[in-house]
Amino acid sequence: MSQRLPRLTSKQLRRVLERLGWRTTGSHFIYSHTETRRTLSVPQHNRVMSVGTLSRLLKDAGIDRDDLRRLL
Repeated sequence: MSQRLPRLTSKQLRRVLERLGWRTTGSHFIYSHTETRRTLSVPQHNRVMSVGTLSRLLKDAGIDRDDLRRLL
């Protein structure tokens, strides 16, 4: 059984996404990946994100829990 997701702020998730090649434009933290052309919209607030929001963003980005922990 996999471990629970770590509790992250949107700032921490943005750092992980940027390490993986995701880039943002403007002030809304809408990321697009240079190779896959996928987009993600990450909340601007610096509070801890809900597990559901984090889980959905990771799924959309193709990041599993082990990769997330390694990249933090």
